[in-house]
Amino acid sequence: MTGDEMLDILEALAHGADPETGEALPETSPYNAPHVVRALFLAIRELEAMRETKAKAQRREPARANEAWSAKEESELADAFDQGSAIAELATRHQRTPRAIEARLIRIGKLPPKELTPSTS
Repeated sequence: MTGDEMLDILEALAHGADPETGEALPETSPYNAPHVVRALFLAIRELEAMRETKAKAQRREPARANEAWSAKEESELADAFDQGSAIAELATRHQRTPRAIEARLIRIGKLPPKELTPSTS
């Protein structure tokens, strides 16, 4: 059974439907009890969070990706950049993506803002 299949089954049950037929479960079904429905939705949420954590690990994001910057770290970044450290080196040192390093350097005035190319969606 795949993770998607498992989530489909849990979601059907949480919505009061038979996972095989899609028909509504009887009101007397234990799957329609409020505490069971809550438990099913919590299980779904946990499985989705686990999936996201696994996907993040597979993308090999740096350990500190998406974390807030402290004033100390920002100061260290600025000093290292002023001393000539490359973006890639700074990304490794701060455990962040090169794009995050560039964005922070722009924010603190060490790099000029970039022109963004409009998306073609």
